[in-house]
Amino acid sequence: MGQRADFMLLATTTPDYPCPATVSDVACRLGLGQVPAVDVAAVCSGFLYGLDLARASVETGTYARPLVIGAEVYTSIIDPLDRTTSVVCADGAGAVLCGVDTAVVPASSRRSTWAATEPVAT
Repeated sequence: MGQRADFMLLATTTPDYPCPATVSDVACRLGLGQVPAVDVAAVCSGFLYGLDLARASVETGTYARPLVIGAEVYTSIIDPLDRTTSVVCADGAGAVLCGVDTAVVPASSRRSTWAATEPVAT
């Protein structure tokens, strides 16, 4: 790994608190200092929206190594005895450090070959 994230997105609809954004606390706990950081609250599609925002930020050259995290704690908002929702919604988290591997992808084709490059242990 060795690469440091320069932008961070946290997709969650179950933040620890509504304000300030949870992503700022997570960035601090990860030792990222004051990197630009954004919460994405879009329920099930939040992580995908986060990946798309990361892709766009790399393609435009705004950021080189965005970190996208998806985390939900649905047990804090649903009744575990309600079998209509508890079997569908669960707690979980995942993260990926995105960017372009410049050793593999030539500069002329970076826009069309962007991909998530490194999973992050959670």
